[in-house]
Amino acid sequence: MKKIFKLLSIAIFLFSFTISAEAQVKHNKKERKEMMKQLHLTKQQKEQIKSFHKSTKQEKAVIKNNAALTKQQKEEQLAQLKNEKHEKLEAILTPEQKEKMKKMKKDQPRRGVTNMPNERTAK
Repeated sequence: MKKIFKLLSIAIFLFSFTISAEAQVKHNKKERKEMMKQLHLTKQQKEQIKSFHKSTKQEKAVIKNNAALTKQQKEEQLAQLKNEKHEKLEAILTPEQKEKMKKMKKDQPRRGVTNMPNERTAK
């Protein structure tokens, strides 16, 4: 009986963790879509961003699945990929859009912190 209870508890925990992770992914996509909407991107900008998001996602999967790399090498390459992604986005946006995006990021509350002052604006 104890074994069944333990297994059931573990299953419930894993199920709730999976649901939480899926909800976070949906929330991140919603935030990104809202930010892109507020930047008033042109059709061409939207296409460019969609294209490089897709290629970046593929590159990220290749790095994560490369068994020849150590954990630290993977982290370094993923960090480099993130920087490249940011640079590509900066190249696509107009100066006004860049400024607006900076402001939106600054005003955005930090993830995982609730009912706390925004650390970015407190400085």
